[in-house]
Amino acid sequence: MLDVMIQHRIRSFFSYTSFDYISQILAMVLYFPNIFLSGATIPKEIFPPAMRAVSQAFPMTHVVSLLQGLWIGEPWSKHLVEVAVLAGLLVVGGFISARAFRWE
Repeated sequence: MLDVMIQHRIRSFFSYTSFDYISQILAMVLYFPNIFLSGATIPKEIFPPAMRAVSQAFPMTHVVSLLQGLWIGEPWSKHLVEVAVLAGLLVVGGFISARAFRWE
């Protein structure tokens, strides 16, 4: 969620200039690593340990871990870290949205 908000901010910043294509490039630079390193497209288990550690920085990794665990029947208590990270991102994203939103 936070990365989507950052992408939107980048796009809105560059949309006022003639460099709209730069905003698309910057958004994709954030978006594609998020999707590919999260385990949504490629299983995280085949990543080297260093790449697995880097992938923990992306919010989508925690979403995928939570969904996979609940899908195979693991209890919520096994995924408290994922829930805490996602709840924290929700609070931070909500705060940033409330501060940045302006009726124009």
